[in-house]
Amino acid sequence: MKLISFKEESLNDYIELATEFHSSPASYTPANIDVFTRNFNAMMDGKGVHGWFIVNDDESIMGYVLGTEMFSTEIAQRVIWIEEFHIIEQYRGKGYGSKVLETITNSFDDVVRFRLEVSPSNEKAIALYERLGFNESPNNQMFFDKVA
Repeated sequence: MKLISFKEESLNDYIELATEFHSSPASYTPANIDVFTRNFNAMMDGKGVHGWFIVNDDESIMGYVLGTEMFSTEIAQRVIWIEEFHIIEQYRGKGYGSKVLETITNSFDDVVRFRLEVSPSNEKAIALYERLGFNESPNNQMFFDKVA
């Protein structure tokens, strides 16, 4: 298993996987190709927004991960926010999730915290994250969408 950064020609593969993810109970937002395209363009700009395909030894795509780098004033350090993490169903339960997260956490020497969010009903993912040392945040996450 390895992670391969998205390339200009990766848009359609990303849209297909993101549509699958956002059509599942793991996401509370519906699939939106316009959003996916803007995300992809941000990743291609290379300004702290990352997209990786999870691939196996024969280069078959097994899923994807999106992450954003930021500075956290809470800890005065760099943070990676793992915003989307999707493994295609046929590859789940085989240890790839652990390998992906270990690869990401070992790839950023200057990052001291990795954050993610998970649907409360996704018990298998929660168990994985806890087993790898992730802790539940004591804060509730809230957001405000500015309507144009």
